[in-house]
Amino acid sequence: MHVDETIDSLIERHQPSLPKEILENQITDQVTRLKIPEGWYETILAYYLDDVGMVRFELGGYNLRKELSRQRELFRLGHITQVEYEQAVHRIERELHRMKPSTQSDARQIAPLLKDFLAIWSQMNLTERRAILKTIYVGIYFDSGSNLRKALLKSPFDKLLEN
Repeated sequence: MHVDETIDSLIERHQPSLPKEILENQITDQVTRLKIPEGWYETILAYYLDDVGMVRFELGGYNLRKELSRQRELFRLGHITQVEYEQAVHRIERELHRMKPSTQSDARQIAPLLKDFLAIWSQMNLTERRAILKTIYVGIYFDSGSNLRKALLKSPFDKLLEN
């Protein structure tokens, strides 16, 4: 018998002995204390809109920032007036603002949920909750009395959900 076969047979024979409802309630109590930092909102919304996250928005912003730099240089060299420069800056800043994920109509509807993680959690199905738990935790440990004993958090969640 190989070691892999022994491990597989142990996994197959293992049956959870702790009540699911009690475990879920304790995990939910801990996870729903999560407060998503406002600095994360744009990135989260970008991933909500597109699997590549901020890449699409950063590429468009890069081109606009290059144009802004070019306008600055034209003004510095005297090729455009201050009024022309200020108009260009204003136009580019508006476009940069419109490129933020939070200004997209699809993202605006979910943005309020980021302020209330409990609302997000309550709308998730079991598969989505497990994915979130795998993202947040290294491991969750209970004692024989079904009490949460230790939760090892991944960074940066260790700072957001200090035990």
